[in-house]
Amino acid sequence: MTATRNLLSLAIGLALASPSVFAYDCPADQITTIPQLRAEFKNGTIPKTPTATPAGSGFTSTTTKVVKGQVTAIGSSLTKGVYLTDSQPVQAIESKGIFVYLPDVAKKYPDLKPGSEVCLEANIQDFFGGLQLKLVGDNIEIKESSVTPLPVTLQVGDGESLADALQRHEGMLVALDNASDLRITRTYGFDYSASRSNMVLSHKEPLLKPTQLYGANSPEAIGLNESNKKNQLVVETDIKAKDGKIAWFPELDADTGYLRVGDLIPKLHGVIAYNRDKWRLIVSPDAQLKAGDIQDRQAPRLHAPTRPDGTLLRLGSFNVLNYFTSGVGGDLNPTCGDTFTTKCNRGAPSAEEFELQRTKIVNAILDMDADL
Repeated sequence: MTATRNLLSLAIGLALASPSVFAYDCPADQITTIPQLRAEFKNGTIPKTPTATPAGSGFTSTTTKVVKGQVTAIGSSLTKGVYLTDSQPVQAIESKGIFVYLPDVAKKYPDLKPGSEVCLEANIQDFFGGLQLKLVGDNIEIKESSVTPLPVTLQVGDGESLADALQRHEGMLVALDNASDLRITRTYGFDYSASRSNMVLSHKEPLLKPTQLYGANSPEAIGLNESNKKNQLVVETDIKAKDGKIAWFPELDADTGYLRVGDLIPKLHGVIAYNRDKWRLIVSPDAQLKAGDIQDRQAPRLHAPTRPDGTLLRLGSFNVLNYFTSGVGGDLNPTCGDTFTTKCNRGAPSAEEFELQRTKIVNAILDMDADL
């Protein structure tokens, strides 16, 4: 009796854990292609209702669709689920890729991997501006495949913006090359919208602030601001990298492995996602760049700016970037609380670090040779 009970418990446990028990047979005659689904959702032929939670999720369809595709990527942090690409050999204006929200993907669907063939029934959602599928119950069929998903090259076509090109590839696995002509416009910063550290690329050349060229609120400044919004691609990783590290650029180094505004970034690949008003390239875990991969370096920095003939006065400005210590030889940085911690990331954490910061700042100010 004990052996029978143990075998029964084991069988129940396997049934709950294994994705193969989801008894869903893909109805081949009901499949909607991903481009067709996108087109229907966009033109309003799919009935949908506003969704209040989570905030920003937009709309959810009141009907379901059967969708089939190949898994190209799996996310577990920034986006939780899988990315599918339609394997139908058809030319389409709309993207052939889409994201499927599966919050417990690793635990509940351990057999899912890039290359798997998936058929599922789902609602369609507008989530923070991006289109995604939400699985209905356990209506999913997973089959293994020996075919490895390959990225498509991302290129901006004639007469379209970078945003247009990215929309054509939303949810798809893409690769950058020289013809993509994507350059660094922000080296590394904090994207408060998604609470991530990341880099930003733009097409052909770095972006300029509109008021650097035109008067504030002028038609030209407003127009350039709108153009800039359509010319940005945030470079992300699914798992947030450690502070000071870039997962896809392990050779980051101040002397040789640096990233400069204007540099051309080829050879990265990942999936295109849209959320929180930003287009994002979520770089594949196996994608890595070497310092020599960064191309078309800008001219070397001048040691000091030259004085044009006929000028009498040079004015300079300098951002000294948190020029204070955090409890070392001075008052504690007020953002730190009572003691310095690694989470307190403003100001120098040691006397040695402060000395290095001061030396670099003083040398730079002297080289500017400013009168005021």
